[in-house]
Amino acid sequence: MSMLIKTYLGYLAQISHNFEWLSMQKLNSYLSGSVLDKFYMAIMNYGKSKIYQVVKELFELIAPNCQRGKPSARDRELLKDFPALVDAINSFWGVQDEEDD
Repeated sequence: MSMLIKTYLGYLAQISHNFEWLSMQKLNSYLSGSVLDKFYMAIMNYGKSKIYQVVKELFELIAPNCQRGKPSARDRELLKDFPALVDAINSFWGVQDEEDD
């Protein structure tokens, strides 16, 4: 359940701060222990405004620290990088990005 919550919070932060890709490894390392405990405590003990405040703080932590960097050539070649995997699947099926049109 914790992994789903981390992934969802990361996705929401990605949308709100408008960055392209999210590093799941960085997300899981930054949203661990006391950082995520604060979120759980807000859900259990406080109202909507406190939850919103904690989520906003988490977004501010995720945005600068969890963006995906440039993958190594080896990771791109072995399709261990998610964007590279998406590109490979799209090119196999002949799908073009909207930006390429």
